Amino acid sequence: MYKLFFKTAFICFSVLGICALDAGGRTDAEVSGYLSLEYNFNEKLLLPLQEADFNRFQLIHKASVSGSYVHEWIPTGQDLTNWKEMVTIMFNRRVVPNASDLEKVMKETSKMTYRDSEYHFTTVYKDRSDLIYILEVPNGHQTFPPYTSVMRHVITSKGVHSVSYERQHELLNDAEKELWVEKLKHASLEPKI
Repeated sequence: MYKLFFKTAFICFSVLGICALDAGGRTDAEVSGYLSLEYNFNEKLLLPLQEADFNRFQLIHKASVSGSYVHEWIPTGQDLTNWKEMVTIMFNRRVVPNASDLEKVMKETSKMTYRDSEYHFTTVYKDRSDLIYILEVPNGHQTFPPYTSVMRHVITSKGVHSVSYERQHELLNDAEKELWVEKLKHASLEPKI
């Protein structure tokens, strides 16, 4: 089952049309120790993971719509119908002026998506081009179980790079939230080789 919030945000940023994923360059597996997204631009966001985490996650889904790209990884042994943890890296070509504007969009999307459910949107860090927040839905939403998302957006002249960690069925405790905020802070924007 796809993640309602991230897919809603993904669709909100997208425009009509279809684009193909970049078949050239290095594959995700070849960037040892990093999860990354391959697409047709000259920059990408790399999420460094310790070897144990890197080896634990497998690419389960990738899609491209109108210049927006998404790759999702879950632990081995889980699938899209029973996953508990997911790492997502997305890119959207739509240019957003700054992190404050993006924060407003994400808060409004959360408000519309979870209007019938309890949710908590907490901004952890924000500067002009970088936004990190935590979204929690402690009692779930409609057919979705309780979950926590830790998400980072990096805004460039090319568009918005996003990386997130999500756990469902069990909320992240404070130490786990802090751990994933730190991991996402270390994601770096690199030139595509």
